Amino acid sequence: MRELSIVILGVAVTFAGSSWFTSRNTDKQLKYYFNAIRTELGENLQQVETLSLFLEYSVDFANYLNRTPVNQLNPDSISKWEYDGKWSVIGTTWNTPLLVNDAFETFKSSGMMPHSKTPDLLLQIHGCYTQQRIFENSIGSYMQEKYNKGFSDSNI
Repeated sequence: MRELSIVILGVAVTFAGSSWFTSRNTDKQLKYYFNAIRTELGENLQQVETLSLFLEYSVDFANYLNRTPVNQLNPDSISKWEYDGKWSVIGTTWNTPLLVNDAFETFKSSGMMPHSKTPDLLLQIHGCYTQQRIFENSIGSYMQEKYNKGFSDSNI
């Protein structure tokens, strides 16, 4: 009977150790994915800030064109808007994805989501990527409209 008790105790300790080890590995993997997502969102935020400044600059240029009669447009002003050392408003279009979601997609396909102990965080992360898609679609629409109106590199 004593030997049986020792065997049962050994099996219980093995299962507990295995469960602890699995839990520890899962926590490490979650930390890895969340760090990758945080880095990716940070880089995307920098890109959004840059694009927002560009759009403000583009709107200022469009306002200048709209409020100034054609015969009063100053060639020097247009040259300034064309390229002032920071932006090239005239002729700038993007046709590649602006923001990335590789870390989030990898996390979703990893099967680790159900192991997260913070469902609110997952919803917030999903919301961030949803807002990124909305922003990127808006930029894409703007660039397509700009292209269609003749402001593409090939037309200037």
